[in-house]
Amino acid sequence: MPTIADAALDYHTRRKWKPVPMNRRTKKPIGNDWQKRPFNPNQFNGNSQNVGIQFGEVSGGLVDTDLDSKEAIGLAPEFLPATDAVFGRKSKPCSHQFYVSDLYKTEKRAAIQYAQWMKNGHGKLVQGQMIVELRIGGNVNGVIKGAATVVPPSMHETGEMVEWVRNGEPAKVAGDELANAVRKLAVASLLSTHYPGQGSRHDGALVIGGVLARAGWDANDIGHVVMAVARAVGDNDVSDRITAATNAVNLKANGHAIPGFEKLREVWGDEVAETLKHWLKLPGQRDNKSVDLEDRVALAFATQHADHFRYIAESNQWIRWADFYWKEEKTLFAFDESRKLCRGAGDARARTVAAVTTLARSDRRIAAATDQWDGNSKILNTPTKAST
Repeated sequence: MPTIADAALDYHTRRKWKPVPMNRRTKKPIGNDWQKRPFNPNQFNGNSQNVGIQFGEVSGGLVDTDLDSKEAIGLAPEFLPATDAVFGRKSKPCSHQFYVSDLYKTEKRAAIQYAQWMKNGHGKLVQGQMIVELRIGGNVNGVIKGAATVVPPSMHETGEMVEWVRNGEPAKVAGDELANAVRKLAVASLLSTHYPGQGSRHDGALVIGGVLARAGWDANDIGHVVMAVARAVGDNDVSDRITAATNAVNLKANGHAIPGFEKLREVWGDEVAETLKHWLKLPGQRDNKSVDLEDRVALAFATQHADHFRYIAESNQWIRWADFYWKEEKTLFAFDESRKLCRGAGDARARTVAAVTTLARSDRRIAAATDQWDGNSKILNTPTKAST
């Protein structure tokens, strides 16, 4: 068994990685500005420390996928590219997988973290268990953001030895491909621990598909995640779950309403809703309160009701087709129809429904003028007159 000092020297000379001395109790690099200091073998003293590797440009673009949860470790083969540099410890084997990528050139962060999030008793969003972390060592205007991981033959703070499972070469993977794989793994790991019970699984797939489609995911990625999760939990209708989830992409593309975060909260629970809201960071959307949602639902309203609703701005009046003729609508039927669509989109608050109704009445398929019906502004088409 080589000493820590021997291993550090080998990592530097043979693999061209930058070793850094690590504290055995905290798993943190020793000293201030450690990421700026060049490698010096005199920093290491036998086995009194651990050895870590600094990621990014200083180690040839090396990155680490740190799989913190057992779900992430179990699902990793489904999403992560194969690599020959894998290690862990007895209780969490294969929890670290090394790759070489160009992420350090594009990322301004030390790491991309996927932790669970939940609101505490005071309504503040707080971080919980880490699920998976992609350690990169990016930089901001040439300033390195340090990221490092304890590597073999170090001793973990639990007393377990850190050991190689495959001590070969890290796979070379394009940065965007690797980041997307880790993102899918994180989402799948989260969903697998909160999977809906029997009777709610079809709706669960619909909702997840809708939320991910809002975040810009394509049908292939949505289907991949839903398939992996459904299989992992032993769902007996994987095909239905994939179809339900991926259909959301087409619905969104055609301007139809798709489920949002409030529906996600209802079906999947608060922790999934808060975590995905934090991870996905949809532009301009806060729990479906955005104009983006209102506009999409208004388009869906116009598509669904273009044949039997009109709005006349001159008289501030909705009219509805009654089998043979148009008649004034005095029962807020249009508002009620908007509410149904808003409920399906995850936000049926009165102000959202009102906004959708207002936007829908300006749609060219809905908006109308009085002279389209009769010369007399007080009379609409009667059963004996032809309708427009």
